[in-house]
Amino acid sequence: MTSEAKGPRTEPIAGELFRGKHPPLGLFVWEFAMAGTWPVLATTGLDFGVIDMEHSAFSYRDVGTMLSGARSTSLPALVRVPELNRNTIGRVLDLGADGVIVPHVTSEREAAELVSYAKFAPQGLRNVAFGCPHDGYGSTRLLLSDFAAVANANTVCVPMIEDMEGVAGAEEICQTPGVDAVWLGFADLSHALGAIGDYESDAFADAEAQVLRACADAGIPTGVVAGTSELALRQLRRGYGAVALGTDLTVLQNGLTDLVRHVASARDPG
Repeated sequence: MTSEAKGPRTEPIAGELFRGKHPPLGLFVWEFAMAGTWPVLATTGLDFGVIDMEHSAFSYRDVGTMLSGARSTSLPALVRVPELNRNTIGRVLDLGADGVIVPHVTSEREAAELVSYAKFAPQGLRNVAFGCPHDGYGSTRLLLSDFAAVANANTVCVPMIEDMEGVAGAEEICQTPGVDAVWLGFADLSHALGAIGDYESDAFADAEAQVLRACADAGIPTGVVAGTSELALRQLRRGYGAVALGTDLTVLQNGLTDLVRHVASARDPG
C-alpha cells in the first residue's frame, strides 16, 4: 500500500482574498524572519499576512524562510517589495508569495507593469521557472499551462498610492486590469503633502477621499494599516476594505506592555 505524497501547497491561494463578504484583516511582518511565523499567524484568525521588504532588513533568504512556513498553511502570504522591479517581483513569487504589494505606483502605466511582472503569458511577462517553491518544488499535478492559468488567477497585485501623483492617477490605477486592491501609504502621503503625520488636514482628507472613491468606483478595496482595534474599526466604517492590524513588532510591544502593566499593577497595588 502506498500513501499519497504530502508536502507544501503547490499553487498560490490569494485569488479570493479581496473579494469576500467581509474586509480581510492582516498583519505586516518586518522583524521576525522565522519559518514558524506563518504557522503561528495562521492560528489567530487573520486573513492574510505581508512580508515587508521595503522597511526591513529582510533578504531573499529570509523571505524564502517565511514563505516555506506559509506554504504549509492556508494563510495567504503577500510580499511588499522595495520597488517596482521585474526581477524582484518574479523572485518573491517564485519563492512562493501569493501576491505582491508595490510602493509608490503613480500611474496606469506603472500599475500595468506591476501586473505584467506578476502574471504569466498571455496576461503578463513573468519569467517562467518550475521546480521552485511556488509549484511545490515541481509536485503540482497540473500541466504547466494549467498551472500558469491557476497562478495568474490566484496571485494578487496591489499597488500603493503614496503621493499626489498617485492620487491624481488613482482612477486609472484602480481601473487597470489585474489590479486586485490599492493600498494607501498614509504616512508617505502626509509627507508628500508637506505635513508628515498630519492625517486630519483638509488636504489629506481630500486626497484620501479621492483614492477611496476611485477604488469604490472600480469595485476593489482600499487597504490601510491601523495599529489599534479602535482605529481599525474606524477605518472600516470610513470605507476601507482591507486593514492590516499593525506589524509583528507593534503587536508584540503592545501586547506585552499591556500584559506587564496589568500584572505589575496587581502585584504592586501601592
